[in-house]
Amino acid sequence: MATFTHRLTLLLAAATLVAAAPSHATVRTDNQPDLLFVLWDTNARVSFTFDLGIDGNSFWAYAQQDAGYTWQYTLPAADPRFAAFRAASTTITNQRWAVIGVQSSPSSSTPGDNKLYSTLRQGPGNGVLNPNYVDMTSMPSTEFLTATQRASSRWYRDLNSLGGGDAANMNTHVSQANGSAFHTGTSPRYFANNGTFYGKLNPGSDGSYYGGLFDVTNAVNQSSWFYAISNAASGSVVVDEFDNLTYNGYWGLALTASNTYLLSFTQTAANVPRPTGLTPEGSLRALTTDYSASGGAARLIDFSDLTTAAAVPEPSEALLLLVGSAALLALRRRSLQLP
Repeated sequence: MATFTHRLTLLLAAATLVAAAPSHATVRTDNQPDLLFVLWDTNARVSFTFDLGIDGNSFWAYAQQDAGYTWQYTLPAADPRFAAFRAASTTITNQRWAVIGVQSSPSSSTPGDNKLYSTLRQGPGNGVLNPNYVDMTSMPSTEFLTATQRASSRWYRDLNSLGGGDAANMNTHVSQANGSAFHTGTSPRYFANNGTFYGKLNPGSDGSYYGGLFDVTNAVNQSSWFYAISNAASGSVVVDEFDNLTYNGYWGLALTASNTYLLSFTQTAANVPRPTGLTPEGSLRALTTDYSASGGAARLIDFSDLTTAAAVPEPSEALLLLVGSAALLALRRRSLQLP
């Protein structure tokens, strides 16, 4: 069982990771690619982007520790860009989110020079292989190179500039370190139709498919595994999941009972036992650990101030379902409800 000191060390490590990132305006797509949070309304056709201030390549090293790793952030309600999004997007079931980071080397096709860090849409579960996972892992490296190099020369370029009728105060990526932006569907900076993300196999249509091939978004109150995708010398892309010796790391976005959005990343410590079955008494004991995980049927942890986000079944173990981290969320546990 991890101690409070251990948890504090991990949280301090997360703070160090962010603090160590260089302060700069614009969202980077070089060898220190920024992780970018995206929130998109499929019906209202509006999107909010926020630079998390995390270098994806450093996160790759920090976020896969066998000791476990946690990171959390409450989206800033006072941010005018986020407030504009929430005013335009009033139906949570229409909202989709993602965390992405692009490393683009436009003049290079050397294996590994072009990368995408990305969440992935959940699959259907029930033992069915996630079709988005299939599409991601089978993406030809040539198409991946095109999409990744186009990302920096189109959408990210537009995010890092003003114009196109956008109000200056609605895009601070160009003027502030870790800026944010709000855009409508008529803007080239809008997330869901920009030459990088669009409808499946349908350029010019709204969607969240990278290069038109796989969906990177999930609904609010759902979680996602996190992947590092890079170009190979030939054939399909190279895909590596964020994981340690035992568990896979995942992002989650939850809308809390206090009407705030909590974004989190959880990498369960490798030495935390993976239960094969839980009685009510055993479940309560599991709640005294930093993390809770279960195999088989879904268990729901009910927080007094949080709507729990269920994690994505891993493609290779579709019945596995991870649930949230109590230490990460820092909220009082009320009970564990079993089906």
